[in-house]
Amino acid sequence: MKKIFVAVDGSEHGWKALDYAAELAVGMKAELFVYTVLKPSDSGALLAMYDMDDPMLATEVSGMDDLGEKLLSEAKNRLPAAVNAEFEYQVGYPPEMILQAAEKNGADTIVMGSRGLSGIKELLLGSVSNHVVHYAKVPVVIVK
Repeated sequence: MKKIFVAVDGSEHGWKALDYAAELAVGMKAELFVYTVLKPSDSGALLAMYDMDDPMLATEVSGMDDLGEKLLSEAKNRLPAAVNAEFEYQVGYPPEMILQAAEKNGADTIVMGSRGLSGIKELLLGSVSNHVVHYAKVPVVIVK
């Protein structure tokens, strides 16, 4: 295993996935690719990261860049110094963007949380992780 792709979204499960991927990267001497993708209509992510009075909520689309950078900054702060990592943020439809980015970056495996910040709860897996598990061309590790 040379490159581990981890998707983070600011949720508790997303941070657990980052922690697990970092441990895996250290143990396997692999590179980590930390990725976050936000869809403009997903204001749940904004509400989780900002106060209700924050002016960022007034202009959701312009707030996406700030939120994406904030998520990646938090991810950088959580990683141990021993982890060699790259970071990327994009706006789009998360399931497809995760699959495309993992393939484009030569990921050997994908690590992600079982549930993210979406408002709709699935019975077993979140809708994004469920989609990735079914369509990924590499092994997928789901962290609870």
